[in-house]
Amino acid sequence: GGRAAAEDFAGRPWLEDALRGHRTLGFDLEWRPDRHAGSDNRVALIQLATQDTALLLRTHRTMRWLPQIVIDVLTSPFVRKASVGFDSGDSLKLHRTF
Repeated sequence: GGRAAAEDFAGRPWLEDALRGHRTLGFDLEWRPDRHAGSDNRVALIQLATQDTALLLRTHRTMRWLPQIVIDVLTSPFVRKASVGFDSGDSLKLHRTF
């Protein structure tokens, strides 16, 4: 159980292929809206996609932890992430959560 088991998940081979193939992935984050001053809700969902596949990573239960392959894909300069409206606020939210 635990984190070791969480490293082996259905989307892992797809992410490994994206990393090896230096693919471009669609990328988006979702979280509950921060409705008042001082509110900083964590990222609840990470979405990565190609033209024919979407991977939805429910992160609201991982307690600020991601599988290493997800970190590798997100931080790789060889895997381009395409997003609409991703700005410094999104980047800050991602860093604050993980």
